[in-house]
Amino acid sequence: MSTPDMSSLLVPPLVNVYVGPARKHWILHEKLLSHHSPFFASAFGGAFAEAETGKIELLEDDPAAFELLIQWLYSGSMGQKPTAATPKDEAWAFALLCFELWVLCDKFGITKLKNPAMDAYRHSCRQSDQIPSNGAMMQIYNRTSCGTPFQQLAADITAYEATCSDVDTDTANAFIDKHLEGPSLGTRYAADVVKAIRRSWRLSELKDPLSLTGCVYHVHAEGEVCEQMKAKSCCKHITGFRS
Repeated sequence: MSTPDMSSLLVPPLVNVYVGPARKHWILHEKLLSHHSPFFASAFGGAFAEAETGKIELLEDDPAAFELLIQWLYSGSMGQKPTAATPKDEAWAFALLCFELWVLCDKFGITKLKNPAMDAYRHSCRQSDQIPSNGAMMQIYNRTSCGTPFQQLAADITAYEATCSDVDTDTANAFIDKHLEGPSLGTRYAADVVKAIRRSWRLSELKDPLSLTGCVYHVHAEGEVCEQMKAKSCCKHITGFRS
């Protein structure tokens, strides 16, 4: 996709976007939305009602995540991420918001924002000193497609927490049982955890998936160079996905 001058995207027409059950309303530049998202390009440029009315309703989506998406579209930035001074609960809330943002990007086809959202999610988990609970793992597996980076991350977190060197066998088994008990996860999650463990020659060699740096849990088009790799070498432990 070409990269036109921003000013050429901030021109009429404007469209009305309603998000969430409360129908939070945005008035946005159609060209900007359509340039970044094949979903919006199809809706506003095809033979759909949205193209005629200049209105689209996304009533099942998260307004806060959509607001973060719009911030990125207009500014090129997700804003300030949590720091060591950020309260732990606020850092965790931002992590959950970044997951919602990733889900929106997947729905709208905004691949370029997926990787910053993933990086911000892992960063925020570290700052919050939390990992996804069983419920959060279920959300990840229920709301993302099979084999996506978020599912790999969830499995890798479970594998790491269950097998890190300072955890005894009974605690490790209890951890795995707890995270595999959800009926919505089933054998797919269990299989992914086993695969994550087998990726290492020895269990003690597993790396903390929230602390890895470089092109990890990313999605890239074939031949695309990761932004992380432009600045430094890509992490060799887990490579980015290709789509």
